[in-house]
Amino acid sequence: MMSAMTAPIIRRGHPLPLLITLYDPITNEGTDFIRSYVPWGILKKAIRMLKNVGKPEDMTDEDIDSIAALVVEAFGDRFTVADLDKKSDVGEMMTVIKNIVSRAEVTMEQQKIENPTLPPGTGK
Repeated sequence: MMSAMTAPIIRRGHPLPLLITLYDPITNEGTDFIRSYVPWGILKKAIRMLKNVGKPEDMTDEDIDSIAALVVEAFGDRFTVADLDKKSDVGEMMTVIKNIVSRAEVTMEQQKIENPTLPPGTGK
């Protein structure tokens, strides 16, 4: 079951787009990057990654770089890992990852309600 903290925001039956802001380190002005959908391949990578990553205090540099690369890929490679290193807020990056995974959870829950699969031999 998903907590309210990880559930994606829903508007008219659809989750809001993913959003990350990259900030200019001198002016602190932000540029928003939006992704309206999450490609299936990104979801698979995020789930695999979350299984391998432990508590935040146990994360290695490699784990953090993998998360950054996934965020870049989720937004269609419109910026680089170096951009994230210099211009992103860590909280926003983690929110993007959580939103990707929570979308899958919401979709799976909806499928159970809308299209239940009956056990063999119990239905027509």
